[in-house]
Amino acid sequence: MAPERAGLTGHGFASPKMKLPFPSIAVGADDETQRLGIEWGSRLIDGPILTAASAPTNRFRAIIERFTAAVVERDVGAAYRILNAIGDD
Repeated sequence: MAPERAGLTGHGFASPKMKLPFPSIAVGADDETQRLGIEWGSRLIDGPILTAASAPTNRFRAIIERFTAAVVERDVGAAYRILNAIGDD
């Protein structure tokens, strides 16, 4: 999901200017999202250009948060299984 824009919320967005150390997806067609996606090494997916009227709703944010939590939980579980398989001595 693309970061919130300063113009949409009245707040700035702090962004690393480097490739992220994990897989990511940047969704949006505006120049800023595309630039961030390239800087982060993200997979770019064209999406709508957001305005204050079309910004993601709380329900949409909740769906993204649930999806993200499930991915993290799966990855943590996989890491524990690997550690248990090789031992932690």
